Amino acid sequence: MKKKEMIIGLFAGLVLGVAATAILVWYVNEMPNPFAEKPQAARANTDDMPISLPGKPGDSTTPKPNVSVAPPPPNTSSPAAPNAPAPRGTPAAAPGKRHFLQAGSFSNPEEADNLKAILAMQGLEANVRQVILQDKTFYRIILGPYEKIEDARESRAQLTRMGVESLLLNQE
Repeated sequence: MKKKEMIIGLFAGLVLGVAATAILVWYVNEMPNPFAEKPQAARANTDDMPISLPGKPGDSTTPKPNVSVAPPPPNTSSPAAPNAPAPRGTPAAAPGKRHFLQAGSFSNPEEADNLKAILAMQGLEANVRQVILQDKTFYRIILGPYEKIEDARESRAQLTRMGVESLLLNQE
């Protein structure tokens, strides 16, 4: 009788082990993959398109003009005129203009905090800004302000080396 009870016990243990393994495999396959790339949220404002920076993968070598920069007024005086006004600087060099970098936009605040922490470990200070667009909440990772465009470009190049795409934003 003991041998029969032992065989039934082994069989029951085997069945329970296979069932537990099947449940575990199903559970793991239903979980979202933490290593899959997540698509970025659609950008709502396309008026402030970033300018191309050298060294960014996919950018052409010819610089594209920033569409948000107005051209300087035409100079109506002749070049030989002694009282001709000095040429004005470009609006990007105007005092008071600040530059920001947007390193990401997420619908999940935890993802935004994770990127902020990664940037902090690389020495880049960032803020998370909550934005509501069409009844949807987004969390944007913003670096800056930068007073000089060169500083913003250096940070953008560092982000690119880290594999983080960014947008250059200008604010008066």
